[in-house]
Amino acid sequence: MTPYHDTLIETLSGGMLDLRGFVEHFPVDRWDWKPAPTNWSVRRNLHHMRDTDQRYLERLEGVFREGKYVPPGWTRPSPIRLSRST
Repeated sequence: MTPYHDTLIETLSGGMLDLRGFVEHFPVDRWDWKPAPTNWSVRRNLHHMRDTDQRYLERLEGVFREGKYVPPGWTRPSPIRLSRST
């Protein structure tokens, strides 16, 4: 690994920890709230982030594995399900 790779991994890991903390502490009853009718809800934003990250990860894995871009056989992940904590 190069110093650049180390920095990139550290940055990505920190971002995921921040997001996980947000998800763990965000009230379940607010997941579908939208600041305006035309804006996305928290849930939809998280779905979008997850789907986008997955697509880029698959593409990067193809580049690392094949040394070039290889289109992935991407399928849509299942929706995020939330359960209420007691």
